[in-house]
Amino acid sequence: MSECTFAMLAGPSDAAFMGSTLRHLLKMCSFGFREVIVIADDLPKKGRSRDAVYRFHDILGPLRNDGTVTKCVFLSAVDRDRGILSRKYFGSPRIPKARDHRGVPLFGWLAGLEEAPTDFVVHFDSDSLLHQDPSYSWIDAAMRLMAQDSTVMFVSPLPGPPTSDGGLRGQSVDPIKDNLGNLRFKTFTSRRFLVSKQRFEKMLPTPVAYTSTKRRILMRLGFGNALSTWEDCVSRSLQESEYYRVHLGCPKAWALHCPDHGPDWLEALPSVIRRVEEGQYPAKQAGHFDLTLSAWC
Repeated sequence: MSECTFAMLAGPSDAAFMGSTLRHLLKMCSFGFREVIVIADDLPKKGRSRDAVYRFHDILGPLRNDGTVTKCVFLSAVDRDRGILSRKYFGSPRIPKARDHRGVPLFGWLAGLEEAPTDFVVHFDSDSLLHQDPSYSWIDAAMRLMAQDSTVMFVSPLPGPPTSDGGLRGQSVDPIKDNLGNLRFKTFTSRRFLVSKQRFEKMLPTPVAYTSTKRRILMRLGFGNALSTWEDCVSRSLQESEYYRVHLGCPKAWALHCPDHGPDWLEALPSVIRRVEEGQYPAKQAGHFDLTLSAWC
């Protein structure tokens, strides 16, 4: 078994739930990670209050003190070396902004790769959930697949609980099912993945993408933000390469994304986590990666 680092990107808006989801994900992965790293988004952001930042730090402290988190990496410190990361990952002297056009940190995931002391890195966003049967390890399976197939760049567990026909629901791009039953894509999602840093570097740089030529010109003049997402940059490079993003077809491990962070979800979260850990889910959720809260309540 190869060594692996766990990384999670989180910010002040995640303070109310990130401790619960982090402990849940580590429990479900059931893997002896070399490091557990939180990439903390403390970059300036419009509308972010000082109280929200304080609450975020209040959550990070206990997670470090009890050993759940072994390292915190603050993006304000990473931003000081933005030029170095820009050249390595994007082939550009210096990306003009630290956030993409949505306000999401452009280097959040890359900071986790840079800080990881191991070649293999597992990333989960802070609003992710995971089920894994006790007899199975999706990380071990992913590492074996990557050792056997040099065209596999990113590996993830099944998106959403399994369906009776083995299909996925609500995907924007249809996958290719290989002879092992795994699902292959030429697009990338950053919400959860395992990657080998050495293999990823073979695909670098992934050139900067822009939302439109017009917005790019306006950004050069000092107006707005035309930077597309890191996912878009990687997807474009994947499409021009021999590599694939792969979702394991094994129904013994599956992940969920929770797009709704409202009060109803926060109240339901402990119950949802318990049911996910037990492998229980409503029929309407099968095949869907995004959690449908109404089906769980």
